[in-house]
Amino acid sequence: MELIRQKLNVDFEVIRSSNWEEVLDKARNREVDLLPAAAQTPDRAKYMLFSDHHLVFPGVIITTTRNKDLNNTKKLYYKKVGIVSGYVWHEFIRNDHPEIEIIQTENVIDGLRRVSTDEIDAFIVTLPIALYYIEQEGIHNLIVSGETEYKTRLSILTRKDWPILNTIIVKALEEIPDQKKKEIIQKWITIKPASIFANKTFRIIALSLLIGTVLLVLLIIIWNLSLKKQVRIKTGELQQDITRRKAVEKALAASEEKYKLLIENQVDLLVKVDSEGRFLFVSPSYCNTFGKSEDELLGEKFIPLVHSEDQNNTIAAMQKLSQPPYTCYLEQRAKTLKGWRWLAWIDKAIVDEQGKIQEIIGVGRDITERKQAQEELGRLKDDLEIQVAEKTRELQVRISELERFHDATIERELRMNELQREIKRLKEEKSSDQSREKNENTDS
Repeated sequence: MELIRQKLNVDFEVIRSSNWEEVLDKARNREVDLLPAAAQTPDRAKYMLFSDHHLVFPGVIITTTRNKDLNNTKKLYYKKVGIVSGYVWHEFIRNDHPEIEIIQTENVIDGLRRVSTDEIDAFIVTLPIALYYIEQEGIHNLIVSGETEYKTRLSILTRKDWPILNTIIVKALEEIPDQKKKEIIQKWITIKPASIFANKTFRIIALSLLIGTVLLVLLIIIWNLSLKKQVRIKTGELQQDITRRKAVEKALAASEEKYKLLIENQVDLLVKVDSEGRFLFVSPSYCNTFGKSEDELLGEKFIPLVHSEDQNNTIAAMQKLSQPPYTCYLEQRAKTLKGWRWLAWIDKAIVDEQGKIQEIIGVGRDITERKQAQEELGRLKDDLEIQVAEKTRELQVRISELERFHDATIERELRMNELQREIKRLKEEKSSDQSREKNENTDS
């Protein structure tokens, strides 16, 4: 800006603001005429004109070492991510990654302090600005864990209703040699630690310390003699502690290796999802089954992988996870590399003290062969029932015939008995008539 001022022979009045949002408000309200270094965005194009960009920086992700795995924008899904209010990163992330929870900070220092104290998970900011303030503030627990896919291209912005000013600024910027621009960037952007010995205050303090040090050395020698015995004792104790710690670390490493070996060679499918059904963890066996990588699955919902006819049953079964004992069993079809397969799942919900689901752990197994066997058994059972029904009908027909034969036989016997009784009666009547005739003849 000083070079441009000299070329144009004009004076610039610097208007200072407390934060970037106030800067943009002043630009919108025509309270400032020019912004020396700002990104080009569709929103700013409504009220400002741009020169060609003269600075290009990546947007980096600042985290603590504990969150160093948050090294790209997809890893930031469902995390609290700080962005300075009004910065260009806010517009990029809001439009392209709505899954990220944006926490607006007042300025860069505010954002760095929040991520340092774990108030937020990460902070997105321009690289040189981040490094400068990390060094200035002495925040030593922060690292650059990765870069976003975005870069900020900084231009000189001028008010839109003054197009001639924009033309003048563009021309003045073009007349600055590239080598001069590089020298400016190296001077102001590259972070170089200043030599402490060039500081006058340091030299005065160093001289005072030198005099005091002579006295302190004498006291330290005397003090060290009295501490040697205690040091030997503490050294022995420390060695014992180190031995125990190494043993614990060795056992822990072995345990981690066994856990890793178990997970990598687990035949059953193992997943962890949040309360909305988004993947938080997938085992290698799950990735192999569906032919997808871990990066492709993490942050995505599992329900699209389920057969449409089984989705409602799956959701209904998982609703049981919100009540004790916070477990459920379900069977569903899923589209795998081998086509549609039946999977059986045992799900367990991890809840907080208020009973709210924090995450769900699921263990699945392919039961397609068992399902096919059950279906075959069902078909055999149906065939057997049909055969039994047919045999039953045949038997009933035969029983009906036997019953008719039996009834006919009984009826014949009844008729024979009646006939025999009739014959006997006739015989008795005949005998009686003969006796009576004989008696009559005798009397005669």
